[in-house]
Amino acid sequence: MPDPRDVSVSKLLSNIVCAMVDRPEFVVIKTHAAEEGASFSINVHRDDVGKIIGKQGRNAKSLRIIVSAVG
Repeated sequence: MPDPRDVSVSKLLSNIVCAMVDRPEFVVIKTHAAEEGASFSINVHRDDVGKIIGKQGRNAKSLRIIVSAVG
């Protein structure tokens, strides 16, 4: 059974990522639970990958900071 905190973090991450991309219908977020916590993988349309990563990885780093703060 998934941790309710992981579900809420996943929903928040989904909302943020969907707002960033041009094709939100292709956004898929998978949760990988482990003993030390959960990790999330984000799959988006090929054309939107650069928007998620951002220049020099700034968007990806910001997403990591937000998720770690909420989690």
